Amino acid sequence: MSDQKKDMVFLVDDEPDVCKAVGITLERASYQSQTFTSPLAALDALEHNPCDIFVCDVKMAELNGLDLLRLVRKVRPELPVIVLTAYADVSMTVQAMKDGAVDLLEKPLERGSFLDAIEKALAKQELPAAEPLTRAEKRVLQFIVEGKSNRQIGRILHRSVRTVEDHRSHLMQKLGVTNIVELIKVVLTHKPTPSKTKKKRQNTPQKTLTPSDPSPEK
Repeated sequence: MSDQKKDMVFLVDDEPDVCKAVGITLERASYQSQTFTSPLAALDALEHNPCDIFVCDVKMAELNGLDLLRLVRKVRPELPVIVLTAYADVSMTVQAMKDGAVDLLEKPLERGSFLDAIEKALAKQELPAAEPLTRAEKRVLQFIVEGKSNRQIGRILHRSVRTVEDHRSHLMQKLGVTNIVELIKVVLTHKPTPSKTKKKRQNTPQKTLTPSDPSPEK
């Protein structure tokens, strides 16, 4: 990172302790940061101050994070936005990506993963393509994205639940993901993460951020 210019991160979370903790983590990682407990105050600041990346929580009293994401995209269409949530599911992930989020991270955050996401979003890093899926795996993937369970997919495709589970396992390995939220992000952003990279991260213990060494938790 350049010594002349530190990237500015806006963080919005209506819990003051979270703002303070994550702000400390960002500063220690050589970023500038402005933190806001009010989404509307963050929007106002965004119109008058430099910002390189916008990070916001979903569940906030004043304004829902997904609504805030849409407003941010209107004010600064090219600004990368990362969404944080303790309640991620398929529909939320799909909606966040459709609304322009570059990533959706689940709480509690791990320090390394959080900073990696910030760095990749700033660099607009394009990840290499995954190993091609088979026709069966593509069909299973389509139904997963639609929110169908393994049992429902099995009935539609006239396959056993075990067969569907095998297809699901194989396609997730090929795309280098470990859970459904990561899978949906890969599909919507067309940025598959290589399995090799994921395995390396799994073998490296990650430090969970805490209020003393920040982490948003809800």
